Formats: sequence, structure tokens, C-alpha cells
Amino acid sequence: MFNQRSSYKIRVLFAIFLLSVLNLARAETTTSSSSSASSSSNVVSYATQINGGELSIKMRYDPIYDTRLAVVIGYDTEVTSASDFFHNQLTVDLYNKVSACGVVYWNFMPCGTSKLNMGELTCPKGADQCRYDKIHACVAKLYQKDEQKVGVFVTCFFVNNKDLTKCVADAGLVHNDIDQCMTSNGATNCDAFYQLIHAGESQQSATATTPNSATGTATSDGTTDFKKVLCDNLTKSKLQCDVCTT
Repeated sequence: MFNQRSSYKIRVLFAIFLLSVLNLARAETTTSSSSSASSSSNVVSYATQINGGELSIKMRYDPIYDTRLAVVIGYDTEVTSASDFFHNQLTVDLYNKVSACGVVYWNFMPCGTSKLNMGELTCPKGADQCRYDKIHACVAKLYQKDEQKVGVFVTCFFVNNKDLTKCVADAGLVHNDIDQCMTSNGATNCDAFYQLIHAGESQQSATATTPNSATGTATSDGTTDFKKVLCDNLTKSKLQCDVCTT
């Protein structure tokens, strides 16, 4: 009788334990789902691309990964669209002021239309584009942990008539390191950026502005009204910068 009662109590206690575990698992699942939904609602994204990759702009804010708005600029060095963009949209002055706010992570990606073909780098605009694209690819690769130097070099390049000597000096880069990189890895670095710029194109139009996930509606075109698009996305991300109030 004692053994039967003990066995019964053990079974009851074990059943209670199992129910507790199941309830805990359900609670964790619900919490995880709510957390994921909350996280997704905080993600802000924007993307646009023109002329097959000559110039592309992507913005993304996800507080789980970074407290800053990520801004990715894909470009080619020998195209009018990129030159116009850096002269009239992302000017040196705007770049410096936004960078000073500390709310944007800049990522400059050259080689929007330059890629490896049978082991050789092919560039639609010819040898000059290949040379400049490889230089920019090496700068972006060598100084990937110092985004400010890359940004200063890129903006300087376009507004100072491709004056490499001035721009290397202004950005505080090492000329010999860039030369060595060009010789050994310039083409492969360029192709790597090309692949990154065009990743996921099958899921979106190469010429259309994608909807902003926070609102479900299309935003302005960042290639012709960059400051507005940037400030709109900063606002949606609840980030502040003085340039957006002037």
C-alpha cells in the first residue's frame, strides 16, 4: 500500500512538473515572437539603383545590430550619375556634417558595373574606369574599419577632378599600400564589391525605389533628393542630426 501511494504521488508530481515545463516553453515562445515582431517593426529600410549599378543607395536601420543608420553607396568612378550625385547630393559639406552627428554608418562600395570575366576585370567605360575602380576598391578594403577616411577620399575624388594625390593626403591614406593592393588584389576586390552591390537583385527591380518598411509606402528618390531621403529615414529610426533641421 505504501509503495502504491508513493508511486501515485510520484506520478502526480511528475505530471505537475511536465505541465510547468510546457507552460514555461509556451511563455518563452510567446515572448520570443513578441520580441521578434517588435524588432521587425523597428527596422527601417530603403533602396534604389539606376543604370544597372552605376549608382545605388541603400539605407537600413536595425537597432539589434547597430544603433546607427547604415547608408550604403554603390557607385562607379567614370559615370556621370555618380559624379552628379557627389557634386550635388552627397556633397563634402553634407557628408562632414552628417558624420559629425555620429548617427550614420557609411559604407562606400565602388565597382557597380565592373566585374571579373574570365579572370580579367571588365569595365564598361574602359581602362580608366578599371584603374580608378580598383583604387577605390583597395581604399574601401584597406580602410574598412575607418569609414571616415574612406568617405573623405571618395567625396574628395569626385569634387576635385579625380586628384588622387590630394585625396590620398586629405584622407590620411598610405599611397604605397594602395599601390600594392592594386597589383595583388585590385581586380578581385572590385569584383567582390560588384557582387555585394548586386546581391538580391532577383527579388527587386534594379531601377525602382523599394517601399519603406516602416510605412509601407515609397519614399523619395535618394539619387536626386538624398538629404530628404536620409533625414526621413533618420526620423523614422528616431535618430537626430542637426542637418535635418536646417
